Amino acid sequence: MICILKGCGRLFCAGFFFFLLGVEFAVILPTLNEYLIYLDGPTAFFGITISAFSFTGLISSPVYGRIADKTNANKLCAIVSCLFGIVGNFLYFVGRDYRLLLGARLITGLGNGASSSYLGMVVRTTTTKQRTGVITLVVFMREIGVIIGPGFNLILSRINFKLGPFAVDQFSSPGLLLAIMWVLHTLFVLALFRDVSEDYGDKEIDINDPVQKHDDPSHKTVVLKTTSEIQKLKSFREEFFRKEILVCLLLNFSAWAAVTCFESATTPMSLLFFGWGGVSNSLMFCAGAITVCISYAVIGICNRKVTDRVILLMGCSVALVSYLILNVYSIVLFLQEAVGNVQWLLPVFWTDWIILIISFPLMNISIISLYSKITSIETQSFNQGALLMFAGAGRIVGPLLSTSMVTIERLPILSGVVLFLLLVSLIVLCFTYKKLVPVKTSTQMNDSTPDKSLNVDEKTSLLKEVE
Repeated sequence: MICILKGCGRLFCAGFFFFLLGVEFAVILPTLNEYLIYLDGPTAFFGITISAFSFTGLISSPVYGRIADKTNANKLCAIVSCLFGIVGNFLYFVGRDYRLLLGARLITGLGNGASSSYLGMVVRTTTTKQRTGVITLVVFMREIGVIIGPGFNLILSRINFKLGPFAVDQFSSPGLLLAIMWVLHTLFVLALFRDVSEDYGDKEIDINDPVQKHDDPSHKTVVLKTTSEIQKLKSFREEFFRKEILVCLLLNFSAWAAVTCFESATTPMSLLFFGWGGVSNSLMFCAGAITVCISYAVIGICNRKVTDRVILLMGCSVALVSYLILNVYSIVLFLQEAVGNVQWLLPVFWTDWIILIISFPLMNISIISLYSKITSIETQSFNQGALLMFAGAGRIVGPLLSTSMVTIERLPILSGVVLFLLLVSLIVLCFTYKKLVPVKTSTQMNDSTPDKSLNVDEKTSLLKEVE
């Protein structure tokens, strides 16, 4: 029972972390463009400010991952990420200059990099059969945050008062709210989060030693030292320069570039075509998040019956359809030279938006889960950091590409570039489809069907006791 509670504490903190990322996305993005306009920021600065958050997250993800792998100090990584979140969002709150907003998002992004240590912890404490479901549950919390975030925006949009020398209004209040929520998360981490090594110790055994092989592992974390394990500690080139790994990295970049490109474009597109403001955009993102939740629920139900690579193929195909639709109606608008009175566009726009956000969980979850099963378990936090680097690159390219291209003349070019990227990704996926299967080697020692002779302790699994 104690093991269950400790495992649930770690899982709760991981879920709350991703929940805050979702709230931050839903609260900041719909109002950021208007905030920058209010501060006389350049038009292109919207995309730069969005990408700043992803840029520092890209840099910090492998750093968090390396620290977590070497020291098992996931709790320390979590606390440091909270501090960056508190400082960055407080600067966003007090900032009355568009350049200070850029700095605030850069600092906040440093906290986002802790995603790698959280995901590495989840991977190391679940079996391969459990993993897709648990990762779905944790990452799903981000979408819950995206759903709840617009509710905060509805309240914050009516706020207008002074807090000492600082103005608390619809633009600055999101920073104050998020700073408070990151403080709350820090308290949760301090109270509930325990590193696995704190619970079970750090005993290493050699299974070739008959005395250590039969040592009772009930209160220890067993680290197997075998010839095969020495072989599995591959060089960087052997680990990452494999076709299946490169495909996962490419697909992760493509998925995030596609979704963030559309997400960043929707706010200026809705303003251009329908005259929508922050509240309308918040409701749109909320409706999209509800649809994403349905997609996550389907993955959670089907993950034990459908393989990761099948889900990935479905997601990539659906995303391709979404950008094909965008390409078609953007060309129609270009040929008609239409900006106003495009009532026919609203249902098409909504349908296209829904199709894209359905595809993203299919790609995101399947890539994370599959990638964790074809890479070494001992360096999983760093591996997830490398994967998040490509996700961060996609989150940088997407907004930078989209925000300067949302015009009648340039929208067909934007949709065509991303459509080509997704098409290439789908072709590459099809060519390497047979290789995208979990490895059955010592790199995945925490499989649900381990070699009994190795006497592997499975009590660190988050869900093992529940099952």
